[in-house]
Amino acid sequence: MAKPIVSKDQVASSIDSRIFDLILLPTEKCNFRCTYCYEDFSIGRMPEHVQKGIERLVERRANGLRILRLGWFGGEPLVAKDILLRIARHSKEVCEAHGVVFSGGLTTNGSLFTDGLLRDLAEVNHRQFQITLDGNEDWHDRTRLLRNGTGTFGKIWNNLLLIRDSAESLHVMLRLHVSGDNTDSLRDLLARCQAELFPSGKFSVHFHRISNLGGSGGQSVRSLSWDHYKEILLDLQGKTGVRSSSEAELVDAGEICYAAKPNSLLIRADGRVGKCTVALNDPRNHVGDMREDGTISFYDQRLQLWFDGFAEMDPSVLGCPLSSLRKDPLGSRRSIKQVEAVLV
Repeated sequence: MAKPIVSKDQVASSIDSRIFDLILLPTEKCNFRCTYCYEDFSIGRMPEHVQKGIERLVERRANGLRILRLGWFGGEPLVAKDILLRIARHSKEVCEAHGVVFSGGLTTNGSLFTDGLLRDLAEVNHRQFQITLDGNEDWHDRTRLLRNGTGTFGKIWNNLLLIRDSAESLHVMLRLHVSGDNTDSLRDLLARCQAELFPSGKFSVHFHRISNLGGSGGQSVRSLSWDHYKEILLDLQGKTGVRSSSEAELVDAGEICYAAKPNSLLIRADGRVGKCTVALNDPRNHVGDMREDGTISFYDQRLQLWFDGFAEMDPSVLGCPLSSLRKDPLGSRRSIKQVEAVLV
């Protein structure tokens, strides 16, 4: 297979200082306990000084921005929906005052939606949701569990129907996890989606291979080879009937990971600033700290590690900087000044 080529447009949008992607964790607690989860849920709600810092950061950056996008992650971000809505409302107001295009989206387990909350989210231009299912109800309820150990499929499905029937213009990317053992279950799920969800035009599908991402949950994951996964994809994607994608296609296409982009930052619930939503306990992913005045204290050499892919334009490093992150954060070979203007 030919080596993927990263497009000039992708590079340009990744280093454009007029675009700012903020991934925010309003809490790192979760109401789910998925069997394969890598998180430890040790950090709670985002404190007031961090919330204020993010609001000031948006104010400081707004004058030079063209686009601001907020992406919410957790934990489960809707466990702290009040924090989410506060920052989103403030950001929308600031962006409107400065002529900045503003939008947001959530990576959510989908269990906490209400009709009123969907309206509140739409009012602050948060209309994009990523929601995960692991198969039909029988299979899903083995792996995606509430803290009390009970299944979650029924609640999520009812909320998908709520989104389907909402008067708001919304879109859900259904992330369907492929384990190698759940292929028949996913076929059943896709048939049900085809009958009940997809005709609304509000849904697309993204397939993702279950893998060991660390933590105690990762140890439960059975290995699925990349080749076998691609064979399964060929079968499943032929049965979607809607727009679908997979991380395999993104890798083959030379997609740049958000963590490699100089104009993308992660702000955790305790104010630590990072790049990657997976490597939460990796010290190399602690690249700075959010200050209440809206500035960020960066650990320059540690931050620089995440941009190494741009040195040689290596698609594999740009596609997943974590996979090739160098061990020694003091070994950075290029000046942080090259990216400082984009970030602060």
